[in-house]
Amino acid sequence: ACSVVLSSLLTLCVGFSLASGPTVCALRVATGLVQAATFPCAYELMATWADSAEISRAIGLVKCLGENGGAMLGLAGSQLLLTASLSAPIRIGGLELVFVVPGVLGLVWVVVFL
Repeated sequence: ACSVVLSSLLTLCVGFSLASGPTVCALRVATGLVQAATFPCAYELMATWADSAEISRAIGLVKCLGENGGAMLGLAGSQLLLTASLSAPIRIGGLELVFVVPGVLGLVWVVVFL
């Protein structure tokens, strides 16, 4: 949970610091370092929760739905956010939304699943 909270907060910070390239780069590196803890934890949880006969299926679901599915939803969602913000009569966010919305969703995810 700590990794998701920190990752979400760092992603929010990226959305508010897009004017500074070095700051964005540093925040993205920090986000990657924080997220590095989630993969070993996910596999440990699957090994603990699933029966020995079901571990392969559980890990396959985590890889398919978690990693790949999350990347696909994130890319599609980013495109929708940018398209909606650029075509709106009043500018409602732009590129900032691509980082702020996932950051907020990550925090909501932690609250719901704790």
